[in-house]
Amino acid sequence: DLVAFVDDLERAGLATRERDRTDRRRYLVSLTDDGRAAQQRRLAASQRMDDKLLTALTATEREQLHALLLRVYAHHDPDRVPEEFRDNA
Repeated sequence: DLVAFVDDLERAGLATRERDRTDRRRYLVSLTDDGRAAQQRRLAASQRMDDKLLTALTATEREQLHALLLRVYAHHDPDRVPEEFRDNA
């Protein structure tokens, strides 16, 4: 599935793929300029959606929600949550 996803990104001109010179079993995937622009547009759209969804919360309440969600996530998959967030969760 991941290979097909990267194939789609390459066909769309959003990413490039090349063999890792130090480990021929791996590929290095990089965003193109168009890929970086698409990523920035997606991040901006995501931020707008977050702002709309969380408009009823104060900044402090948003921080609390974030900490609580990280705490739940860390409980189920601690290796995926950076240490600095695990300490605060």
